[in-house]
Amino acid sequence: MRYESELLVFFERLKNNITKIKNKAKNNEIIYMVKANAYGHGLLPIAKFIENKMDGKFFGVASIGEAEKLLPELQKSDSNIFVFSELCLRDKKQIYENSSQIIPVLSAIDDLHFFLETEVFKKKPLVLKFNTGMNRLGFKESEVSEVISICKQHKRLDIFHIMTHFANSYLPINGKDRTSKQYSLFVNIKQDFLDAGFKIEQSSCSNSGAIEQDFGFDETHIRPGLMLYGPYSCFKNRAWFGETISDLRTKIIRVEKVKRGQPVGYGSFVCHDNGYLVYVPIGYGDGILTYYSGKDFIIDKTKVRIMGRVNMDLTLLFCEEIPDDWRVGKELHWWDGGENDISKFAEAVKTHQYQIFTAITDRVPRRYHN
Repeated sequence: MRYESELLVFFERLKNNITKIKNKAKNNEIIYMVKANAYGHGLLPIAKFIENKMDGKFFGVASIGEAEKLLPELQKSDSNIFVFSELCLRDKKQIYENSSQIIPVLSAIDDLHFFLETEVFKKKPLVLKFNTGMNRLGFKESEVSEVISICKQHKRLDIFHIMTHFANSYLPINGKDRTSKQYSLFVNIKQDFLDAGFKIEQSSCSNSGAIEQDFGFDETHIRPGLMLYGPYSCFKNRAWFGETISDLRTKIIRVEKVKRGQPVGYGSFVCHDNGYLVYVPIGYGDGILTYYSGKDFIIDKTKVRIMGRVNMDLTLLFCEEIPDDWRVGKELHWWDGGENDISKFAEAVKTHQYQIFTAITDRVPRRYHN
């Protein structure tokens, strides 16, 4: 564990983001995506806050292990956990048997057969996911008739939830784009089931990018992920101004003058100019990835460059000039809910906010504040 680096998580900011989402989609219930340790912010604290303080009832995770960890923390008997991406349902039967609140999202014919033919799942809600163009997980369009036939054969005509997932909703949605085409196909698939005599209780398709663009709100539910934690997805059509719910903070442990041409660290990278090296106790063992090396970004209104290789436990920041108060013990914010927005850091290091959030390891303590 670290003492001089930490991730501070603010529930008030999360509350504000959720309130904004609810105001955008007034007629939709929310499936809160808390997979990947709530995008690096802590699965249990985040989910418990959402359930207890924001009346959350539906949570989305990517593995049965995440669901199993979350289940004991749920207080409400009507709260459900959707497991979206876990494959090989047969191997996970025992875990699903122990809880009615953990619901598998079916996306393959073999799993559908096993689900409908196994006693454990007789009373489980039927949740179906269709591939409308993501080409990742989901029943194919060509399998719709087979899915209908299999369900009819087992007299399961009540669908608890039907869904799809958009691949390009971070791009502008204008009616002729890929997201619009995916949605049209999804609407047709739903109609195929209705025409075949099925009852559909719930449906969803909108991830963060679609929600930002007010798209897919004709379904009963939405599935916000990244936007819960603050960042926006649609760079070309920005319509979401959430608050980054965390601050990544570290403290200066050393400051040294450096001359142009001086070699520094592993590989003896050469300093490009005269200036200062600011040593901070956070490295790739904490989630500051090695390919951030050499990147320029702004930290607390000061331009810095990550000099040389990021070490496992240490990063060196180069500054031509440093503020007077940048001394040993000074706290620096890699990102926060204010001017040091994580989206700016993501742009500087040429990656996505998802990866930055989820890369922060457990060695960096999470501190929770209202």
